[in-house]
Amino acid sequence: MTVQKKLFPQPNKQRSEWLNLNGAWEFSLNEKKYDKTIEVPYPWGSPLSGITEEVDGTGYYRKSVEWNPENKHIWLVFGAVDYTCEVRVNGTTVGAHKGGYNRFEFDITSVWKREGANIIEVDATDLSEKTQTFGKQAYGNVRGIWQTVWLEGRPEAFIDNFFVKTKLDGKVSYEVDCVGADGMTVIAEFESVTATAEVKDGKALVELEISEPKLWTPEVPNLYYGTLTLGDDTVITYFGIREIGTGHFGANNRNYITLNGKPYYINGVLDQSFNPQGFFTLPSDDDCREEILRLKRIGINMARIHIKAEEPLKLYYADKLGVLIMADIPCYWSEPCPKAMEQFEIEMEEQMVRDRNNPSIFYWVVFNESWGLLHFFDKEDGTKGKDYKPETAEWVVKCWEKAKAIDPTRLVEDNSPCRGDHT
Repeated sequence: MTVQKKLFPQPNKQRSEWLNLNGAWEFSLNEKKYDKTIEVPYPWGSPLSGITEEVDGTGYYRKSVEWNPENKHIWLVFGAVDYTCEVRVNGTTVGAHKGGYNRFEFDITSVWKREGANIIEVDATDLSEKTQTFGKQAYGNVRGIWQTVWLEGRPEAFIDNFFVKTKLDGKVSYEVDCVGADGMTVIAEFESVTATAEVKDGKALVELEISEPKLWTPEVPNLYYGTLTLGDDTVITYFGIREIGTGHFGANNRNYITLNGKPYYINGVLDQSFNPQGFFTLPSDDDCREEILRLKRIGINMARIHIKAEEPLKLYYADKLGVLIMADIPCYWSEPCPKAMEQFEIEMEEQMVRDRNNPSIFYWVVFNESWGLLHFFDKEDGTKGKDYKPETAEWVVKCWEKAKAIDPTRLVEDNSPCRGDHT
């Protein structure tokens, strides 16, 4: 089987020095004996993974790797692993993660051998607990590693996260989080425009101005490509200049969603983003592009990615080819309880921070209807009743406010509207 996930998996946060770890890994299910082979990054149980068992449990992964980026720290990066995992390198635990949809990474420099083979092991557990973020996976449940795994070389001082904000007059700002870099300078270079800012307390605000800006729309998806540089660390990225809002227009003074200050007619679909061969993982890089082109061919200009954090490469093609994206935060299926609610907030923030630099995303949906928000009880007539309690509604408002704080540049919806359950 040929693995086709070869492009850099997150094009708006790309480094040139990296090694793709997709492909054949040793594997076993629910017993650590590594007697099978799985094709990463496809979830076990999916046809493309080569593992037929669609069962919950723990998948044990192992791979031997040689790589030596000179004078660089070595980071091990996972696009997504469902649902919890522990990671070891050469027998030493380097970290663990909880949450099935978002990117995470570990600095493995201290345990990595520059010469010879290194053994990477991942124990990934998915028990389909109702308190975990699950979304709508019933077409084929996602278990284990389901997005690209890679190694990345970075210097000791490096760019961590950043957030780009754009204005229609061409003013562009980058809020940059840096590690080990106080007193250093961040340089932003986009086409013929260069700007700099000093790092203070781990942060830098770089402000550029684009003359005669070319705006981003689905019809004309203009992108500006460039780099953010901090010392020896360079991140390749891009932005689209556009503003999202609302406004009242017309004789009836109706309220519209606006794109670049004007009412915008949205012709959209609900996108389950499921593939029968890879489940939540599209089979190839080309499939990520084709998913967006297919929408364009039939006149669709918006897709709501339904209760799934989408593969970043597909979001890139939405940016590049021009489709608006309504992005859902994956829900859990239990009644609201502290365990589910606390983890939901963590994963919501991880997803929004990862994806808020995609110009195609114009709208966040925090909760799908009232899934995971209702308490159920027995009624006197023997039927089940359901209650949206005031304290739960207050928490939904809190999550909406948190989402708006993480990303004030986009529209945010509390509960999607089918049941009239807005808070």
